[in-house]
Amino acid sequence: ATWAFQRRGFAQLMAGESFSGKQEDFLEVTRGRFAGRIDLPFPVRLERFSHEAWDDGTVRSLESALVLARPEGDEPRTLRVNHPARIADVTLYQSAHHGTAVTLSFQEAGREPVFTHFLLDAPSRPDRAAVGGAQFPTTPYVVGLWLKPGAVWAVVRKWGKIVYAGPITREAPAALPEGMMSLADLRPWSGLIAVADPGAGGAILGFVVAILGAGLCLAGFEEKGSHA
Repeated sequence: ATWAFQRRGFAQLMAGESFSGKQEDFLEVTRGRFAGRIDLPFPVRLERFSHEAWDDGTVRSLESALVLARPEGDEPRTLRVNHPARIADVTLYQSAHHGTAVTLSFQEAGREPVFTHFLLDAPSRPDRAAVGGAQFPTTPYVVGLWLKPGAVWAVVRKWGKIVYAGPITREAPAALPEGMMSLADLRPWSGLIAVADPGAGGAILGFVVAILGAGLCLAGFEEKGSHA
């Protein structure tokens, strides 16, 4: 089966962000038993992401406008559901996973601000909030976020105790025991799936070569043992 030779990776890109394409930078990687690495031949940048929904909230369309950073120059490509893009031996697919990246900043008195991104999944219906959160790196704070059109709400905990609960904006940051936390940016993110599959012919040929090689090694071992 060709799945034994297939390589698959999943990446999340914020609008304006570049992805190296290296296997180590994929968020998730799955490989068949006989598969090698999965790497894109050059970086990919997400220029913009757009989506449309039907009246009942179900997804109507998802579209990622990409730029391939080829050595000879940038090449624009567009991904849509069921309309992948082929890059060398890798096929890029538009994932159904997408959402909004909430960028927060935290600044202690007399220090430079630090930033982190929270990637919230799109809600199943437009009347529901996008929910997410995680530890804010380099700080003792765990942040929970609720995102609805025009508003970002945060619950900030320190060692399990709530130290702030309410809206968080650029103009009105949250006052925390060690400093100020504010909203720095909101932008969409898109999920990309990369699949490298040698195809049935290549997979079968590779498997046959491997079996023949193993057979020759075994025959050589048996012949050497017979002369011992």
